[in-house]
Amino acid sequence: MKLRQRGQQLGTPVGSTESLKTQISRWENGKVAPGDFHRQLLREVLNVSDEGLGFAAAGGSTALTSPPSLTQALGRAALFEAGSAAHLHHQVEAIRKADGQSGAADVLEYARKLLNDTTQQRRYLVQTGARRELAAVTADLASLVGWQSLDVGDLDRAWTAFEEAKSAAREAEDNALLAHATGEQSFALLDLGRGSDGADMVAEARQLHGLPPRLTAWLHAAEAENRAAAGDGEAARRSLAAAEALLPSSDEDAALTPYLRLDAANLTRWRGHCLGRLHDPGAVAELLEGLASVRGRYSRAEASVLVDLAAAELHRNDRDQAQHYLRQATSLANRMGSVRQRRRLEALRQAA
Repeated sequence: MKLRQRGQQLGTPVGSTESLKTQISRWENGKVAPGDFHRQLLREVLNVSDEGLGFAAAGGSTALTSPPSLTQALGRAALFEAGSAAHLHHQVEAIRKADGQSGAADVLEYARKLLNDTTQQRRYLVQTGARRELAAVTADLASLVGWQSLDVGDLDRAWTAFEEAKSAAREAEDNALLAHATGEQSFALLDLGRGSDGADMVAEARQLHGLPPRLTAWLHAAEAENRAAAGDGEAARRSLAAAEALLPSSDEDAALTPYLRLDAANLTRWRGHCLGRLHDPGAVAELLEGLASVRGRYSRAEASVLVDLAAAELHRNDRDQAQHYLRQATSLANRMGSVRQRRRLEALRQAA
């Protein structure tokens, strides 16, 4: 970090990189103002005055001025270069991990606030490289917020978050992030009973240039689910076959799409879900295999598979087994606060 390097040059320690990131966050949020030494570092490194950074003039109060002017907002946004995108990326990954393990309810509000803060910061960034870097992380975060919003049943805010993700991905000039956000957005249409429109949306995203094979396989699987929901079994099976053919056999390319989890076990669960929607007799075997890969590890995926198994057993008229899965799915969905799964469960109970 430039601030830390300059402090060392001046012969004054400024703490570790992580502690300095914490200080910068506190300055940005207006909780404290830097002292004279740190002001000097900020002025030299960013080439911005105290007023431009939103601090009172030298010799005056150290409190932050309010409300911030454009000059102040621009100065504060420039602190992003010192803080770097890596710290924000680690926050997003922590949210993603917590979300997969325990659902959206516990982390959604924090993720939404982080997205709002990040969006505001990006709005005032001037330096093109830093802005593009922040836009890429914003696209990832916004897409995650959109997916979490789907899980809690808030389709309006999910759609808005996906639109923010796509906008940020375009600014980052990252087609992979754009395609991924578009694919996830299609599930808002699916939940509205518009699977055909969702499938068309995903098919269009697949035409973007330069997509990694794993992401292309994921898009085919997403299209398959939308086609299956629309009742087009033939097209759904074609898309599943394409996903299986394109899925890389190793994890060498996984770093290209760190926001994407798709391996053979994930695809098995997805295939079971699609076959279940199509009332295919082979769905139960696929779903049981998929359940074993997530049991006790990924609560959201486990709840989804349990709902799928309940639906498949109801279709086979095995009501005892269906009730067994319904009880497990209900307990897990309630613990996670998953409105999306609870709605599916209620529909199954009415059908039973």
